Amino acid sequence: MDKRKKLAIFISSAAIVLVIIFLVTKSVTNNSYRNQIPALPDFSDLSEPVKEQLTVAHETAIDRPTSGNIGQLGMVYHSGANYDRAIQCYKLATKKDQSKWIWNYYLGYLNQEMGDSKAAIENFNAVIEENPDALMAWYYLGKAYRNLGSGDKAEAAFEKIANITNENSTEKSIRLNYSSLSTSARFELARTYLNTNRISEAEKLLTEVIKGNETNGPLFRLLGNIYSAKGDSVLSRKYITRAQDLAIGTTVNDTLIDRITLISRSELYLPKQIDEANKSNNPEWAFILFDHALKYLPDNKHIITKAIRFFLQMNTGEKALPYLEQNLNDFKDSFKEMSEISSLLYIKGYYPQAIPYFEQTMKLAPDSFAILKNFAMCYWKANNKDAALTLMNELFEKNKSNTEVLFHEVDFMLKIGDKAKARGFLSKLQQLAPSNSQALKLSAVFAEMDGNKVAAMSMFEKAYKADPTDLDFAKKLGTFYMGQRQWSKAISLLRSSLEYHPNESILLEMIGTILISCPDPVLHNIPEGIEFSERAYYHVSSSPATLLAVTKNLALGNAMLGNNKEANSYIQTAITIAKSEKVPKNYMDGLLTLANQIKQAGK
Repeated sequence: MDKRKKLAIFISSAAIVLVIIFLVTKSVTNNSYRNQIPALPDFSDLSEPVKEQLTVAHETAIDRPTSGNIGQLGMVYHSGANYDRAIQCYKLATKKDQSKWIWNYYLGYLNQEMGDSKAAIENFNAVIEENPDALMAWYYLGKAYRNLGSGDKAEAAFEKIANITNENSTEKSIRLNYSSLSTSARFELARTYLNTNRISEAEKLLTEVIKGNETNGPLFRLLGNIYSAKGDSVLSRKYITRAQDLAIGTTVNDTLIDRITLISRSELYLPKQIDEANKSNNPEWAFILFDHALKYLPDNKHIITKAIRFFLQMNTGEKALPYLEQNLNDFKDSFKEMSEISSLLYIKGYYPQAIPYFEQTMKLAPDSFAILKNFAMCYWKANNKDAALTLMNELFEKNKSNTEVLFHEVDFMLKIGDKAKARGFLSKLQQLAPSNSQALKLSAVFAEMDGNKVAAMSMFEKAYKADPTDLDFAKKLGTFYMGQRQWSKAISLLRSSLEYHPNESILLEMIGTILISCPDPVLHNIPEGIEFSERAYYHVSSSPATLLAVTKNLALGNAMLGNNKEANSYIQTAITIAKSEKVPKNYMDGLLTLANQIKQAGK
């Protein structure tokens, strides 16, 4: 055998030996990691979707214990609220491949959720070392440092992202972002300033951040706290009240954590994420989560009731209808559930679907007279008028001397247009309780219907004086004053009512309208009218009608102050809402005329 052949054989043999050594080493290493993968938990309390998901992820990780497969198993445990096993998997995935920073990220997030700020700092620093563009890691790092009292380090972390413009450098966003990361970072920076008694710096930063973030409730709440720290109770109350107009919280848009949510099939994890979406007033994200939850947990009664309420409140009630029968069976012994769902269905116009809920509600609480009246109205609206009248007749026959029942009888008869019967019941109510506030209100309604404006105003005023906390009284009297051009009285009433109902959007709209556009220029207070109208505009629960009124107010108010750019923006919004709401032609013509006037003034 010549030397060349010997050399070739030697090289081939060496290569084979090296491959064998590599495979053996890899097998030994894999076995080492395989043996450290946590065992599956007890399946007895887990749903079938979770069992299936865990089984597949566990088998994949055992078969091929790569960093990615072990980390994916950790994500499944994380999404199932099995945090101890998730941490074990994330640590193992990180150990297997330290360049895969994402497992440090999830591990740091879990550390922080479980109150271990020291471990969170270690993991987020590891993320940043591998990927400085992982912007959310800086945010969480700042919070972790502040939790440990390291204010300087917290500030340094927040300042890294306080003025960024490109927030999706690492991952594409899954959902709409209602609060930018830079806004959240500056908010946390202001909190850090406040915690370290640098109140003026906190105030300066936060007043800048609020511009352009008028729907962010936590910003206003923190500014209220800042003014409280300065001893300014007036401004503190003003901004805390403003915060209560808005969503309770505003979550940071963390795409990596959203991935965990979207693989979750857990009864423990998903409801919490749904609540967070609702609390932060992020309906688009909530729709995604409800669709996901109902796919994997279609029989979970707690998710079903949340979904029904959400779909009805979002005016997408058709999505709620398939779940009503199951909900009714699940909660048939709960007065709270039966009464609330029946009310929602009634308000949203789903009268036939509301009837079974009303029936069950009345079985649980037969003396709930207001609910029974709505039950009767539901029958009436569902074209079962005989059943409606029978309910109300039976109610009266059993409670002829009950003033609350008489009030509901009058109110029902007015709503169905039977004025004669309404007057008869009112007469009985007046005989039993002539100074009753509800009797006075109804008497005022009849006086107004009869054209006796003086008597109507006197009785409305007496009713409101008897119970100034009654929001319905305030609305009716305020509307009456405005109709009678009693502008000063209307302003005084609305200011008084706002003391009791500081976050009622209709009251904000009404006083804003008067202060901006009432015919008496002496009563104009354009800046304050704009402030009230802006609060109603950004209010979390303003109706389309309220939004239409306040956008018109804001267009007019800004035009009067010479702010034509803002005025034009608001009037275009008003026109868009008006088209959507199909307002009468004369109202639309008025908006178009105002739009043209604003356009001409801007030239």
